Amino acid sequence: MAKGNIHNFRFIVTVDSDISQMEGGSSSKMKGTGVAFQVEGDIDPKVFYDEENHTITEFGLKATTETLLYGLMANIHRCHQFGAWDSAKHLRHIIAKLEEGFALADVKVTKEA
Repeated sequence: MAKGNIHNFRFIVTVDSDISQMEGGSSSKMKGTGVAFQVEGDIDPKVFYDEENHTITEFGLKATTETLLYGLMANIHRCHQFGAWDSAKHLRHIIAKLEEGFALADVKVTKEA
């Protein structure tokens, strides 16, 4: 991306989850999660995705993380605003889930480049 130029665009991240729950049960189990993005507006999508190698670029990975974080922060504020969850308790829950997810996940991390 050239320095000095201003690009106006939307970076949309979609997260979908496969969940199972026993009928009448009070808890559910996460079976899988997918993350996808799309770009709309005045920017070349190649900034985010390398079509030749079918890989997300470093800029695309960072944009995905930032978008997810800001979405999570908006949801925390919304839950607090509507009285569904105290912000501090919500944050503790998120941290516990992140720790749990990293401890249990069988994830291979590879550099795509």
